[in-house]
Amino acid sequence: MAVKIDSVQTYFEKGCGRCKKFDTPECRVHRWDEALAAMRAICLESGMHEELKWAHPCYLHEG
Repeated sequence: MAVKIDSVQTYFEKGCGRCKKFDTPECRVHRWDEALAAMRAICLESGMHEELKWAHPCYLHEG
């Protein structure tokens, strides 16, 4: 039941799409909402580039 994730924003809003809990409050991604938001902010503020890889956000520095 995999769902194709098309953006980092979708990952944070709905989940990774790997199980039937996608787009529900029970999605594992939502267990870490506050921590993930804080880490995302730190990465973006430090100048890293955000990309979606393997249905998850990835942060790149100088490629």
